[in-house]
Amino acid sequence: MLKLFEIPQDVTIWQILNSQFLTTLLTAAFGLLFIRYESRLRAAEAQAKAAEADAKAADEALQAQAAVREKDEDREDAEAILPAQPQVKGRDWRNEARELWQKGRDYIVARVKADGDGRHKRTYDKIPLFYPDALAFSLKERGQITASQFEGGYRLFAIWKRYGRGKAARLLVPESVYLEMKEAYDQLTNTA
Repeated sequence: MLKLFEIPQDVTIWQILNSQFLTTLLTAAFGLLFIRYESRLRAAEAQAKAAEADAKAADEALQAQAAVREKDEDREDAEAILPAQPQVKGRDWRNEARELWQKGRDYIVARVKADGDGRHKRTYDKIPLFYPDALAFSLKERGQITASQFEGGYRLFAIWKRYGRGKAARLLVPESVYLEMKEAYDQLTNTA
C-alpha cells in the first residue's frame, strides 16, 4: 500500500513540473482562492445592502418626525392666534386623559408590531416610542392605518402634549379636553 504513494527513483524535477498532477494541484488551489474571494465579495455585498436599507429606514424615520414636527408648528401657529383659555376650577381629568394617551400609544405600537414587512419594521425601529405621532405617520404612509385614523391619533397626541409636559403638567385637565381626547381616540381606533 505504501508503494502507491512513493515517488519513483527515475522521476526528474522536470517531469514533475511538466506533469498533469501539478497542474491539477495549482488549478485546485486557484479554485479554492477564487471561491474564498467570491464568498467574501458576497458577504460584503450583503453587508452593503443591509447598511443601505438601514440608512433608508433612518431617512424615512427622520422624514416622519419632520412631517409631524411641521404639523406641530402649524398647530401651534393656529393656537397662538386663539385667545388664552382661562384655567377653570373643578375636577382634574388628568389621569383619565393620560390613560387615553397611553391606550392610543399602545394601539399604535400594536399596529407597528402587526406590520409583518421587514422593510417597514426597520423604519419603525428607528422612531422612538415617545414619538407615537411619528409612528402613526409612518403607519399611514405604509397603508397600515387610514388618514382619518392618523388625524385622530395626531390630535390625541397633540392635545396631550399641551398638558403632559412642562408648566402645563401642573394645570388641571378640564372635562372638555378629556372629551376631545376621547373623540380623537375613538377616531384613531375606528377601523371602519
